[in-house]
Amino acid sequence: MKMSSTARGRACAFGLLFLVLLAAFVLAPARGTQGAYPGANGMIAFDRADGEVDSVEADGSHLTNLSQSSAYDGQAAWSPDGTKVAFTSARDGQTGGYEIYVMNADGTNQTRLTVNHAIDAKPSWSPDGTQIAFMSNRAGGCIDWWSVSCEYDIFVMNADGTNVQRLTDAPHNDGFPSWSPDGEKIAFASGRDGNFEIYIMNADGTQQTRLTNDPAFDSKPEWSPDGRRIAFDTDRNVNFEIYTMNPEGGELTNITNNPAEDGFPAWSPDGTRIAFNSDRDGDYDIWLMRADGSDPTPLINQPGDDFTPAWQPVLILIQGDTDCDMDVDSVDALNIYLFAADLQPRQSAVCPDIGSVVASLFGDVDCSGQVDTLDGLLILRHVAGLPASPVPSGCVAIGERLSPP
Repeated sequence: MKMSSTARGRACAFGLLFLVLLAAFVLAPARGTQGAYPGANGMIAFDRADGEVDSVEADGSHLTNLSQSSAYDGQAAWSPDGTKVAFTSARDGQTGGYEIYVMNADGTNQTRLTVNHAIDAKPSWSPDGTQIAFMSNRAGGCIDWWSVSCEYDIFVMNADGTNVQRLTDAPHNDGFPSWSPDGEKIAFASGRDGNFEIYIMNADGTQQTRLTNDPAFDSKPEWSPDGRRIAFDTDRNVNFEIYTMNPEGGELTNITNNPAEDGFPAWSPDGTRIAFNSDRDGDYDIWLMRADGSDPTPLINQPGDDFTPAWQPVLILIQGDTDCDMDVDSVDALNIYLFAADLQPRQSAVCPDIGSVVASLFGDVDCSGQVDTLDGLLILRHVAGLPASPVPSGCVAIGERLSPP
């Protein structure tokens, strides 16, 4: 059967459109596999002085004990999708030993990941959720993780505890790893130059480079969600303050500037705020401030000390936003066409697969029950500001928020 001239024209137009989108897709810079940035701010986990991990809403409500163990539990780290918490625990009773565990966001299903007669501590998830970096003295044996001379190194393992690999091998203390949002770098603290400084390296351990150079104690680096700043705590002002700098070590800024002891910064997933611990009211408590240090506010004020906050990322799904970057654009349309052609779409690693039933057929913008090229065309019409074709009643409009997966 011969194709009419009109049909041939439409086919050529769609083919040309696909090629244009494909070229834009190929030539566009890679976005990386960051987590839920920009996204919603969830719960804040923190350490209690009696060795428990609690969580609380950012308004101070719904205080909940997550770990519920008689042994020490602490140093919580949220997975990029906010569904799990990795933490350090001494519950196995080894002399001087700590292990890395993981649990669900509500504290259930607590599972041991590391099995080693050593101190394994301070977990940090990779942005795609497949790996966890941590510090360990398994190569040296010295216990004090605040000592410059104790040999701790940075290790990485799969998220299920398998395939443990050593990244650093300095004769002194390397610790407190923090993964960059694009998954390419890991920031860490090191005492290899005689005092603790902030270093950075590739995620495979190569190109270890010092960022700070000060006789003070610089430690506990934390990347901002957009990758543009690194927060850390330092006693270069005699008392501990929180500073930020760019990933090259420049533009250092004291954002707390308070005579109290402030430390352990943790960025909110949307990058607008930082949680930290401070003794400015007597006990160490969890405080919140804006990313520039303004508007410091206590989160909770309970008896005893609270330390080491960690902010839960909450992934936001938007109808038509197939790459989970909080924007519906032509890349999302191309993702649909690639999916329909059995090719690999470009998506954040924490984004549900296109066509996933867990997100109610994620990418099915016309609610037809399948993801096809018509969905891509509807997204293109939306991007161009044209009205979309009528969709069934109850179907979420393009650009509107979907229910969580």
